[in-house]
Amino acid sequence: MVEVVAAPSAAVFTEGAQVGRYVLGARLGSGAMGVVWAAHDPQLDRKVALKILRRSVRGPAGSEAAARAAREARALARLVHPNIVAVHDGGLDGETLYVVMEYVDGVTLRAYLAAERRSFDTIVDVFVQAGAGLAAAHDAGLVHRDFKPDNVLVGHDGRVRVADFGLAQIAGTADTPDVVGTPGFMAPEQLDRGDVDQRADQFAFAVSWWAAAYEIAPFSGATLAERRASIEAGPRVGDRGVPRWLHAILPAGIKVVVA
Repeated sequence: MVEVVAAPSAAVFTEGAQVGRYVLGARLGSGAMGVVWAAHDPQLDRKVALKILRRSVRGPAGSEAAARAAREARALARLVHPNIVAVHDGGLDGETLYVVMEYVDGVTLRAYLAAERRSFDTIVDVFVQAGAGLAAAHDAGLVHRDFKPDNVLVGHDGRVRVADFGLAQIAGTADTPDVVGTPGFMAPEQLDRGDVDQRADQFAFAVSWWAAAYEIAPFSGATLAERRASIEAGPRVGDRGVPRWLHAILPAGIKVVVA
């Protein structure tokens, strides 16, 4: 039996700690936005995924950053779609801001593609599902801003879900001028610290799909300036022979945003 202990005031957590009503289990992963844990919801007796946001991301309680995060979490919680990780709950426990999501028994899209060479039909199926989830978020007025294979989950049941909306922005709202996202998947306007909309997600989606099909990222560069120059030069093609019908649609998402 796991001993339940109170959530620590500092950003240090261990298995068995309690955050809100949730009891932490194994640590699942971490990123720039926070740390994700498997957790147990004793009230509903179910397994969930609980993300604890980093203090540097959320800002102090009551700040505009925290208020914006709460607004976007509420917007995402209202978004119900089979290809988006469902948000069940969220709250503030002392100084700990957390979001509770459905637990997906599966792996990231990056791990799924790395495990073995997938057929083109399988790649298309996976990205069509991910695209459906991303489109649903756009229809709800959300811009993901960090779409990439690491933020897509492939369940062992075959269902694909877009996850990690920690950088999501409500379309049309102002935000920090800092570079936000993952450079390898950023649209030119993100690299330039400009305003972004759903087209930036479309660009990241196309970059991810291209890399999965050709087994090489379409753009390179160690710095933001080098990546910008690579985008302007056009996508590179790997050695894998991609069917003509697939190649015909892959560049579309990239060209629409760059043009």
